[in-house]
Amino acid sequence: MAPPPPSTDVAADVSAAAASAAPFVDRRKYIADVPEAVFRSGRPTYDAVNATYATHRTRQHDRDSLPDVLEWLVKTWEAEVSHKPRADDVKSVAPGWTITTNGGPPVSLETFLARGSYNSLMGPEDGYDPAAHSFESSHDAFRGAFPDGFAWEVLDVWSPPPTVAFSWHHFGVMKGAYAGHQPTGRMLHLYGSGVAHTTGGGGEDGSALRIARVEIFYDPTVLLHQLAGKQGGAFDLSTPMADSGGGTCPLGFGA
Repeated sequence: MAPPPPSTDVAADVSAAAASAAPFVDRRKYIADVPEAVFRSGRPTYDAVNATYATHRTRQHDRDSLPDVLEWLVKTWEAEVSHKPRADDVKSVAPGWTITTNGGPPVSLETFLARGSYNSLMGPEDGYDPAAHSFESSHDAFRGAFPDGFAWEVLDVWSPPPTVAFSWHHFGVMKGAYAGHQPTGRMLHLYGSGVAHTTGGGGEDGSALRIARVEIFYDPTVLLHQLAGKQGGAFDLSTPMADSGGGTCPLGFGA
């Protein structure tokens, strides 16, 4: 399911651009410039995950290009929903915001803030039991596995606002234990795609852009299997050439 890693040429371009680029600036909004009282447990800091992102990202988008604007909008959204418990304090989304995962039912902002990101974006069908976790325990489990953060980048953008289709990449080193599995010290990767339905967007830098609705598509088992020291995911439909017996589609097609 995961797209191939970036080509040598792309990686070289990123390295060359990074060497000549201006110093990294965290452009998450509504975090440093709002009262500390709006956060669950004090104002968050992003030094560790920013270092992971700046060192290991595979894309360096032009400043204020659509991929750049979208990337920082999503980073802002992630920071807000992870650290602000009240829907009224989340400024990166439009009223009535919802999220769906792999075509599932929409989840409202209020429900998402109560459950937490992990409990909302994964379920029993993925080998993850949201009922066994609170907001806090789910976030503690994954933050413990990735003490330097699980960085996120936009790879490609295929359409402009108000319906922005894009692909994305999560990455981070497993330096801590997860669910009894010992740290591997390896860089773990998770790929997916999404469609962000947006509103606003005035100004050359897209500073007024808000997310009205977002659809996420990915295979959560790819991450969970890596954390458990396994390979692939439940929806890895590829079959090795040497396997003349073929494979069985988990969705029932071709059976």
